[in-house]
Amino acid sequence: MLDVYKEEIQRLKGNINSLMKISESNKLEAQNIKERNEELEVIIKEKELIIEDLEVKYKNLLNAKVLSEIESSKDNTRKTINNLVREIDKCLALLND
Repeated sequence: MLDVYKEEIQRLKGNINSLMKISESNKLEAQNIKERNEELEVIIKEKELIIEDLEVKYKNLLNAKVLSEIESSKDNTRKTINNLVREIDKCLALLND
């Protein structure tokens, strides 16, 4: 009868050792996952900063484009007015002759 208890105790010790090894392995894996998670969080924050910077640059480019178009429109309007003034001057010169 004592042998049965000794065998059962040995089996339980074996199971406990196996569980302790699995537990230690799980702890190491959890630590590795935590470290990887922290690394990824840093990478995400860096990417978010890059995205914010690119969004600002994009908005600046859009503003520059709008301003450029306004300047171009002003130049075209100025040229059109100058051409009209020349035409009017020609018409007045013809009327004065």
